[in-house]
Amino acid sequence: TRKMENQQNQSLQELLDTKISQIVTNPGVYSLESTTTVAKALQELAANNYLSVPIEKQKGEFLGIFDVIGVVSFLVKTCKDLNKMNPEKFIDAPVTDALNVSQKENDFIILDPNTPLRSLLSNHFAKGVHRVGVHGTDSKQVHSIITQTDVLVYLSKHLSQLTSFSQQTIQHLHLVKEWVIFVQSKERALKAFIKMDEHDLSAVAIVDLQDHLVGNLSASDLRGIQSKDFVRLLSLPVMDFVNQQKQNNNDQSHLAMCKGTDTYESVLKTMVEQKVHRLWVIDNNLKPIGVVSLTDLCAAVLK
Repeated sequence: TRKMENQQNQSLQELLDTKISQIVTNPGVYSLESTTTVAKALQELAANNYLSVPIEKQKGEFLGIFDVIGVVSFLVKTCKDLNKMNPEKFIDAPVTDALNVSQKENDFIILDPNTPLRSLLSNHFAKGVHRVGVHGTDSKQVHSIITQTDVLVYLSKHLSQLTSFSQQTIQHLHLVKEWVIFVQSKERALKAFIKMDEHDLSAVAIVDLQDHLVGNLSASDLRGIQSKDFVRLLSLPVMDFVNQQKQNNNDQSHLAMCKGTDTYESVLKTMVEQKVHRLWVIDNNLKPIGVVSLTDLCAAVLK
């Protein structure tokens, strides 16, 4: 078994030596112009299943990253009081206004195409950065973008090189963040977004009166919201808000969850197949006891 362990480890190290240019699936830079409105940017994030997108100052120059946590901060800052709310201040604002509110690092990191996967993970993706730019071989212009999801899709195609840990449970690998910020399904939607902002989160779990997991609220649930419905929707109980927005956006997705006893491989496959950014971890009574994110799955490869 020692020999087998060595082989598995060597196989994993070879995978970590992969140049990031080999992982890029679609060259080209997806970015938004600085004059884009927050409403349009939200639509774009949702349509492409992104958590963030670079904002371009001019060709090849970037102002920063527009991300879902920044959107929630901006919402809370502009619309904290339902009675005095001016929806246009949020919906029609240029994305640059939302950049300034976000406390997070808005710098857009650009890497060399020969950077090994190992350092992309250890310096960036395992620390919670969602995406980086990759410059061309012959110029410093950003040539493509690589996301945490791109890396996980790549890993899911090379599972044979992850056998040193892929059959271990996520609990055993200490991947389950053992705390969950949740809101009651009857709480107002706006209050739930305020809670998200306070904790600097991109999503919160929604539970019923028995504390069973019944839903998920994230910044992408704000997409498609019209100024005429704004106050009405944000005044709704959070579960009604989520359901109404799902209906408005023709969203067929299911609530993504797993158990601590699930293996790394099965959790990775679920996240890739369902195109989600996190899985709520539940116990046998359907109570949320933790969460596993893209960042956690990226970090596990280095342990």
